Amino acid sequence: MSTMFCSQCQETAQNTGCVTRGVCGKPSDVSNYQDLLIYV
Repeated sequence: MSTMFCSQCQETAQNTGCVTRGVCGKPSDVSNYQDLLIYV
């Protein structure tokens, strides 16, 4: 998983969400797994 869209925290770039790697340092796979856990 090399692409992501993450808007899980207040640190997102310009309030639009991170698309390559999280500003917080979170990689794309962790972001995707967290979304999966929340929305399942």
